[in-house]
Amino acid sequence: MLRLGGLAGPAGCLVILAIALSAVALYYYLLILKQALVATPTENAAPVRVPLPAAAALLVAAGLIVVLGLWPSAILGLF
Repeated sequence: MLRLGGLAGPAGCLVILAIALSAVALYYYLLILKQALVATPTENAAPVRVPLPAAAALLVAAGLIVVLGLWPSAILGLF
């Protein structure tokens, strides 16, 4: 008799559903990547302008991610 190793119960149905929905999500992510990396831009496409406060916030957030990724003890020592 074929045993599915624990996939026969309600948790197994959730696992199968999660795998199926992950495949759907991957399809949509690949559509976005295709447009960003493969598709040729139109001739009258204007460059994206990022406002200075938004650019500054992104740089600060990226800097914090790098610093806290390299030295997590800086924040973990507070707790």
